Amino acid sequence: GRPWGEHHECCFCGTERFFRPAYAGHLLDEWIPAMTGVEEKLKMGAKVADIGCGLGTSSMLMAEEYPNSTIHAFDFHEPSIEEAKKRAKEKGLSNLEFFVSDAAAIPNQSYDLACIFDAWHDMGDPVGIAKSIRGTLADDGTFMVVEPMAFDGLKNNIDKIIQREAEIEQLLVNSFNLKPSELVELSKELSDIKPITDLAKKKDVMLQELLDLSEILN
Repeated sequence: GRPWGEHHECCFCGTERFFRPAYAGHLLDEWIPAMTGVEEKLKMGAKVADIGCGLGTSSMLMAEEYPNSTIHAFDFHEPSIEEAKKRAKEKGLSNLEFFVSDAAAIPNQSYDLACIFDAWHDMGDPVGIAKSIRGTLADDGTFMVVEPMAFDGLKNNIDKIIQREAEIEQLLVNSFNLKPSELVELSKELSDIKPITDLAKKKDVMLQELLDLSEILN
């Protein structure tokens, strides 16, 4: 396959923007509380390894929510780690550290929680990686994996993407009572509105997501 680092730089920020809404909407409110005893540990003070962290969105969310915990975030792509460090510094997150590291080389620091978000499928030896990560956990540690729901066959996945795009378009059309042609015009108009925070104050969250979607597609 093609090495991750050989992709255009827009791929890295685009990937982060694609997954960010799911992390912001579900990581702290649903995924972590669903694991018995994990949230309690994080509130009291735990050690976390976020593996394949990319630009660090999930890492920063956990560091902000659980200031008593220490978050170690790892990714083998150095430019992404450098950008993540910059963002964390801007947020003043002193309980978060970023490291350039392959997933198989995570140091054994008896982590209370190790997590991989939407990256396990890109690792050449996912079973071997899982065994390696198991060795970095505390005796009562937890290994959390979040992966896209996908089929085994390429054609099935392509068909699913096309279906999903149609569903999203229909949802937006229904939400704003617009014709598809009007939706296209609206996305063009929204792409000129800045800053996004001002837009979010005037409209609901779906409008902001539409702006994000239009920028990605354009």
